[in-house]
Formats: sequence, C-alpha cells, structure tokens
Amino acid sequence: MIYFLTQWLLKTSEGTGWEHLASPLRVFRYITVRGAGAAITALLLSWWLGPKVIAWLQRLKFGQDYVDIATQKGDFETRVLSKKGTPTMGGLLIIMVLTLATLLWAQWNPLVELTLLVVLVLTGLGFYDDYAKILRQTGGGAPPQVKLWVQFAVALFVAVYLWQMPAISYLKLPEFKELIRSNLITVLM
Repeated sequence: MIYFLTQWLLKTSEGTGWEHLASPLRVFRYITVRGAGAAITALLLSWWLGPKVIAWLQRLKFGQDYVDIATQKGDFETRVLSKKGTPTMGGLLIIMVLTLATLLWAQWNPLVELTLLVVLVLTGLGFYDDYAKILRQTGGGAPPQVKLWVQFAVALFVAVYLWQMPAISYLKLPEFKELIRSNLITVLM
C-alpha cells in the first residue's frame, strides 16, 4: 500500500511545481527500504499488539492444561509451573503482524498474493491443530495425516501455479552461465 501510494504521488507530481517535493519518495522503489520498513513495522506492531493478544487469548481460556502431559513425562512440578498461564495460538500474533506488514510495504504481485495465501491456509491448519488440543486437553491436536495431506495439497497447488506462470520461465543459478528453462523440476527447486 505504501509503495503504490508513493509511486502514485511521484507520477501525479511529474511536470508540476511540487515535483521536487515528491522526489525523495523515489527511495520507496528500493526493496531494501521497504524491507527495513516492514521489519520495523512488524517489530512495533508486535510490541503493541503482543500483550493485547496474549491477554485476549487468556480471557478466552485458549490454553492447554499441561498437567496431563507433565504427569506422563515425569518431573511434574517443573513442567507444569514453567507452562502455567501460557495461552495456545500465539502464532495468531505473528501472522497478524506479518500480514499487516506485508500489506503495508510489499510491492503487490501474484507471488506476494500466493505467499500470503499459503501463509493463511497453513495458519488455518495451525488454528485447527491448536483448537483440537484445547478441546481434547491432551497433547494430540489434529491427526498427523490431516496435517500432512493439507501441507502436501498446498505444496502441490503452489508448484502447479508457479509452473503455469509465464513470469517464471527460467531458473538462474550462480554456478551456471546458461539459464535453465522452466519445467516442473525447476519449479520444485
């Protein structure tokens, strides 16, 4: 969003009296500037949202009772006390921050969209896994077969999507002078 806003301002200011004022916005064309901005944004959002999300998850009682697991593994007191009050689903904070920073700073294209889609699908899988752990109050979560099949389906979708994409037509490896033409193997690499 910031990239497109700055580029729109630069384009709009061309040939006007305030073109020199918009000129510093050219710095947003560089991926290093946008990457640093995204990292700083993610850090600040984590600091700001972290305590709020943890408190919200604790209010919802989205935590796992670790007593059963600690009893199974032995060393009951240390294991329970070290995990007491820790909510499950802390990955939601990471995904919220990642998504917001990406939406703000990324130069939007099909590869960014694909990456966010994969992140959100795997987040849904993680949510299902954690929710199953909360309901059962054992360490189990979602069945391993379900997790494996979802991950396999996502990987297959991404591989086929990238294979069909005209923009991904070759693979360039630094060790070779020649470009490697696109086929399914290069997509999977």
